[in-house]
Amino acid sequence: MTPIDVEARRLTDGRGVDVVVDFVATPVTLRAAVDALAPGGRLAILGVHRDSRFSVDPQRMVSGELSILGSRYVTRQDIVDSLELVRRGHVRPIVSRTFALEDAEHAHALLQQGAAIGRLALVM
Repeated sequence: MTPIDVEARRLTDGRGVDVVVDFVATPVTLRAAVDALAPGGRLAILGVHRDSRFSVDPQRMVSGELSILGSRYVTRQDIVDSLELVRRGHVRPIVSRTFALEDAEHAHALLQQGAAIGRLALVM
Protein backbone atom coordinates (compact mmCIF):
# COMPACT_ATOMS: atom_id res chain seq x y z
CA MET A 1 0.00 0.00 0.00
CA THR A 2 1.12 3.57 -0.67
CA PRO A 3 0.60 6.64 1.53
CA ILE A 4 -2.18 7.74 -0.83
CA ASP A 5 -4.36 4.66 -0.50
CA VAL A 6 -3.61 4.34 3.22
CA GLU A 7 -4.90 7.89 3.70
CA ALA A 8 -7.91 7.27 1.46
CA ARG A 9 -8.86 4.22 3.55
CA ARG A 10 -8.33 6.17 6.79
CA LEU A 11 -10.61 8.98 5.63
CA THR A 12 -13.32 6.53 4.58
CA ASP A 13 -13.23 4.28 7.68
CA GLY A 14 -11.53 1.55 5.64
CA ARG A 15 -14.09 1.48 2.85
CA GLY A 16 -12.08 3.17 0.10
CA VAL A 17 -13.13 5.86 -2.33
CA ASP A 18 -15.81 5.71 -5.01
CA VAL A 19 -13.91 7.60 -7.70
CA VAL A 20 -10.28 8.45 -8.38
CA VAL A 21 -9.44 10.93 -11.14
CA ASP A 22 -5.81 10.61 -12.23
CA PHE A 23 -4.43 13.42 -14.37
CA VAL A 24 -0.84 12.11 -14.59
CA ALA A 25 -1.22 8.31 -14.64
CA THR A 26 2.22 7.28 -13.50
CA PRO A 27 2.70 3.67 -12.40
CA VAL A 28 2.73 4.88 -8.77
CA THR A 29 -0.46 6.95 -9.00
CA LEU A 30 -2.30 4.24 -10.95
CA ARG A 31 -1.40 1.55 -8.40
CA ALA A 32 -2.42 3.81 -5.50
CA ALA A 33 -5.66 4.70 -7.29
CA VAL A 34 -6.71 1.08 -7.81
CA ASP A 35 -5.72 0.17 -4.26
CA ALA A 36 -7.77 3.08 -2.86
CA LEU A 37 -11.01 2.11 -4.62
CA ALA A 38 -14.02 0.92 -2.67
CA PRO A 39 -16.17 -1.92 -4.00
CA GLY A 40 -17.80 -0.68 -7.20
CA GLY A 41 -15.21 2.11 -7.44
CA ARG A 42 -14.10 3.79 -10.65
CA LEU A 43 -10.74 5.06 -11.82
CA ALA A 44 -10.91 7.81 -14.45
CA ILE A 45 -7.64 8.48 -16.29
CA LEU A 46 -7.56 11.94 -17.89
CA GLY A 47 -3.84 12.39 -18.52
CA VAL A 48 -0.93 10.07 -19.15
CA HIS A 49 2.73 10.12 -18.22
CA ARG A 50 4.90 9.01 -21.15
CA ASP A 51 6.25 5.97 -19.25
CA SER A 52 2.90 4.83 -17.86
CA ARG A 53 2.44 1.10 -17.59
CA PHE A 54 0.74 -0.85 -14.85
CA SER A 55 -0.99 -4.14 -14.38
CA VAL A 56 -4.09 -4.90 -12.44
CA ASP A 57 -5.33 -8.14 -10.93
CA PRO A 58 -8.38 -9.23 -12.95
CA GLN A 59 -9.73 -11.11 -9.93
CA ARG A 60 -9.74 -7.83 -7.94
CA MET A 61 -11.47 -6.07 -10.83
CA VAL A 62 -14.22 -8.69 -11.05
CA SER A 63 -14.73 -9.36 -7.34
CA GLY A 64 -14.61 -5.66 -6.49
CA GLU A 65 -16.70 -4.67 -9.53
CA LEU A 66 -14.13 -1.98 -10.30
CA SER A 67 -14.06 0.11 -13.48
CA ILE A 68 -11.19 1.85 -15.23
CA LEU A 69 -11.97 4.37 -17.93
CA GLY A 70 -9.98 6.85 -19.89
CA SER A 71 -10.78 10.04 -21.70
CA ARG A 72 -8.60 12.19 -23.91
CA TYR A 73 -10.69 15.30 -23.59
CA VAL A 74 -12.99 17.05 -21.22
CA THR A 75 -15.45 19.77 -22.02
CA ARG A 76 -15.49 23.15 -20.37
CA GLN A 77 -18.70 22.07 -18.61
CA ASP A 78 -16.95 18.95 -17.27
CA ILE A 79 -14.36 21.20 -15.62
CA VAL A 80 -17.07 23.50 -14.23
CA ASP A 81 -18.97 20.48 -12.86
CA SER A 82 -15.80 19.05 -11.30
CA LEU A 83 -14.96 22.33 -9.60
CA GLU A 84 -18.54 22.57 -8.32
CA LEU A 85 -18.18 19.12 -6.69
CA VAL A 86 -15.06 20.40 -4.92
CA ARG A 87 -16.80 23.62 -3.87
CA ARG A 88 -19.70 21.66 -2.36
CA GLY A 89 -17.31 19.43 -0.45
CA HIS A 90 -18.30 16.26 -2.31
CA VAL A 91 -14.73 15.86 -3.58
CA ARG A 92 -11.59 16.78 -1.65
CA PRO A 93 -8.55 17.16 -3.89
CA ILE A 94 -5.25 16.29 -2.25
CA VAL A 95 -2.73 19.10 -2.73
CA SER A 96 0.28 18.03 -0.74
CA ARG A 97 2.55 20.96 -1.51
CA THR A 98 2.50 24.35 -3.17
CA PHE A 99 5.41 25.99 -4.95
CA ALA A 100 6.19 29.49 -6.11
CA LEU A 101 6.22 29.73 -9.89
CA GLU A 102 10.00 30.13 -9.89
CA ASP A 103 10.26 26.71 -8.19
CA ALA A 104 8.33 24.91 -10.95
CA GLU A 105 11.43 22.99 -12.03
CA HIS A 106 11.79 21.53 -8.52
CA ALA A 107 8.08 20.59 -8.45
CA HIS A 108 8.42 18.85 -11.83
CA ALA A 109 11.48 16.96 -10.60
CA LEU A 110 9.50 15.67 -7.61
CA LEU A 111 6.71 14.51 -9.92
CA GLN A 112 9.17 12.82 -12.24
CA GLN A 113 10.78 11.00 -9.28
CA GLY A 114 7.38 9.87 -8.01
CA ALA A 115 8.12 11.72 -4.75
CA ALA A 116 4.86 13.69 -4.63
CA ILE A 117 1.69 12.58 -2.88
CA GLY A 118 -1.50 13.95 -4.39
CA ARG A 119 -1.17 17.09 -6.49
CA LEU A 120 1.43 19.81 -6.45
CA ALA A 121 0.27 23.34 -7.13
CA LEU A 122 2.16 26.28 -8.56
CA VAL A 123 1.07 29.60 -7.06
CA MET A 124 1.83 33.16 -8.02
